[in-house]
Amino acid sequence: MTSDESYCFWKNKYAWKRGEIPLERYLRNGLSHVFAGVHHSEDERLGETDVACWAFEDIVMAGIKVCMMHFRGHLGPSPASPPPPEAEDALLEILLKCESGNMNILQSVDQSRGTSILYTPIFRQLIIAMALSRGNRELAKYMIDQYPPGPGHELLFSPEKDGPATNTRLTKFGERKALSHPLFEGQVDNGCEIWSAMIRSGWAAPRKYMLAWAATSPSVGAGIELLKLLAEHDVKLERSVVWSAIAYGQLPLLDYVLAQYVPDNGDPLTCPIDEAEAHEFLKSAVRRKRGGIEQIELLLKHGINDINWVPNFDRRDPKNSIGCRDLVEMELNANLPQQTPLHVAATCGNVDAVEWLIKRGALPLRDYLGNTPYDTAKIMKQEEVMAVFVKHGWKSSER
Repeated sequence: MTSDESYCFWKNKYAWKRGEIPLERYLRNGLSHVFAGVHHSEDERLGETDVACWAFEDIVMAGIKVCMMHFRGHLGPSPASPPPPEAEDALLEILLKCESGNMNILQSVDQSRGTSILYTPIFRQLIIAMALSRGNRELAKYMIDQYPPGPGHELLFSPEKDGPATNTRLTKFGERKALSHPLFEGQVDNGCEIWSAMIRSGWAAPRKYMLAWAATSPSVGAGIELLKLLAEHDVKLERSVVWSAIAYGQLPLLDYVLAQYVPDNGDPLTCPIDEAEAHEFLKSAVRRKRGGIEQIELLLKHGINDINWVPNFDRRDPKNSIGCRDLVEMELNANLPQQTPLHVAATCGNVDAVEWLIKRGALPLRDYLGNTPYDTAKIMKQEEVMAVFVKHGWKSSER
């Protein structure tokens, strides 16, 4: 059934986000696809890929799409019985209670309406998605602990592989930024304790993309717990996780990540590391407008300590030729070949890092373009950084 008055999922999402419709209408629009047979052209794409994308766009609507798949028989050998019409109003009321309600309140609604919403696995997992999206973690965790996973739970809470590009978003939590599933935007942190609980209870599968959430968690304890749990499931640390921890992780989390990634007294590595990789970690630590000193000191503590190492890069080799436009972009982003951490700090105007690196023996080496760190600061018009170089007696002609 289609209607000019009905909302497709995309229209519904944006109308809700813009404040054009209330929460009740938003939920009713979505549920109409399950209970009233509302259908739009976009629903022709309904399937695992569609749900995976929606899981990181709008987890409540993704949960409704999983309900659609369930009742169409896409999640099992035979179609499920269609939901009774009277269940729609009961489910809607229960979803609205997820803002602050507990299990007793939800059970009261279910009983008063004579329905069995809470005994229907496909609806229970939609309720969990709603509770998480509204920040009611106590309710969500209770249901995760008490009930087995519903049909298609991995599609909803942990799509396979790395998921779509939107599976991780840089989100502000109080004074900190962290990489997070978009559903936790506006909440106290990025929900690492939720993912740990879901993995342990089978509600979510351990995925590689969760490493970045754990490594940057505003809650150090929850982040380390999730990292340990992922390691138990053979989800290996990768260099991108170290970069994330350097950029956004709290120091205890970065220390933990480095301890797992870098050898300690000759222990085997989780992943191989070489001088080039270590060099990139050092540059990442100072690729910011200010600070990074504590991060680079932790790197040094873990044996990543050659601040003057640069890769061999033969400009005469045709394979190493770089176009003018690419060079400009690389220069602006402090990512030119043969740049040292000092070049990067100079590009970003990171005065503290420049001072720290010079005092620790950083040399005025030249990058791919033949520029010293002083030259780089001059090109980027970083006058405060230039003043630091002058204070230490450096000139643009020095090598």
